[in-house]
Order: sequence, then structure tokens, then C-alpha cells
Amino acid sequence: MKRYLLIFGTIFLSSLIQAQVSYEVHAGAILANVDERYDSQEGFNGKYRLSERIGVGAMIPITQSLSFRPELNFVSKGVKINESYSLSMGGSNYSVSAKGAMKLSYLELPLNFVYLQPSQKGASFFIGAGPSVSLGLSGKATAHIIEISDGDRVETDQTANVKFDGKENPNDDNQHYKAVEFGINFLTGFQLNNKMYIAGNFNQGLTNINVDKADNGKTHTMYFGLTLGYFFK
Repeated sequence: MKRYLLIFGTIFLSSLIQAQVSYEVHAGAILANVDERYDSQEGFNGKYRLSERIGVGAMIPITQSLSFRPELNFVSKGVKINESYSLSMGGSNYSVSAKGAMKLSYLELPLNFVYLQPSQKGASFFIGAGPSVSLGLSGKATAHIIEISDGDRVETDQTANVKFDGKENPNDDNQHYKAVEFGINFLTGFQLNNKMYIAGNFNQGLTNINVDKADNGKTHTMYFGLTLGYFFK
């Protein structure tokens, strides 16, 4: 069995080397979000944050219609937060509202397998999917907080850096996450005869990047993207 696998792998690699590989550059906008939950405290599942995604890639033909399309992207993920709470107790009224955002810079490697339906009318439809690996680089969280207690109003601004170091019990005010997140990527779009293409994609993180084991913290990133790209030899 190992012999047959070795033969198949050799043939496959040889075909990739001899294949007519195309390279591409692309850029686009994304709507990103972060889902964060805990057992004993409030997490957040905030609003979508408009951001950007740029990168390079390759198209490696496997068959006439099927290709392997790896990419290397810089993606600015994150979330917008707009939350408020109020409490009345013993004749006293208290409310707090928070508006802010968390920006997470990632290096992303999607490994897509794409099926292309050729067309002679100027645009060929394609659809694909594959695993993705994201490496956290840096990030920042900002918030504007308004507290009102029996008519007294206090406003504060808070800022924290995001560290992708995986520390579970850090002695600082930073937000800490695991650096690597594995996920899945789906894409579909149209490839034009002039080598340009337009595509939409959905990327969902599957592994937990939260470091809070005591409170069973769970954090996953995700985004919807719209991309314009150009292929060249």
C-alpha cells in the first residue's frame, strides 16, 4: 500500500511541477466578527466590523476544471461592540454603556480546492472550499464607557493591546489569545477572460483561541469577504 501511495504521490507532484501554474494578487473588503463566550460572565457577540483583506495566491491545475488555490493574506479581523445595561435597586438607578472595537491583525493561509465551470461568454463560474490557518500578529481593543449613577455621569476611555502569546494568567491589562487558529474557508465567484476575477468568501475559525480555561472561555473569529483579483503567469 505504501508503495502505491508513493507512486501516486510522485505522479501527483510531477504533474504539479509540469502544470501551468498561474499567480495572482487580490484585495477586498471584509465584514468581520468575533464570538466570545464564558460560563460565569458576559462575553460578546458584537456587530460586524468593516475592514480589509489583501494577499497573493496561486492557481495549480489538477484537472481541466479542478484546481488547488493556496493564498497568503493579511487580514484585519475584529469586532465592533455597542452594549448597555441598567439596574435599579433600593431606589437607586445605575446604567452603563460601552462603545468600542477590537482590531486583530492576522496572517492567513487558506488552502482552497476550486471547481471552475468554463464559459465562452466572458465569465466562468467557480466555487470552492478548503481549510485555513490564521496566525495572530497584533491587535488593539478600545472602548468609550459611560456610567450614570443617580444622575451622576462619568465617561472613561480604555485601551488595551492584544497579545497572541497564549498566556493563561498574565499580570497585565492586555488581552491575550492563542496565536494559531484553524478554520474553514468557502468561496464562490466569476473569473473573467481578461484574467480578472471577483469572489465572495466566508471564513470561520473552528479552534478555540481563548486562554481562559478556568471560566471555560471560547473565542472564534469569522468574516465575510468580497475580493477583486488578477491572475498573471
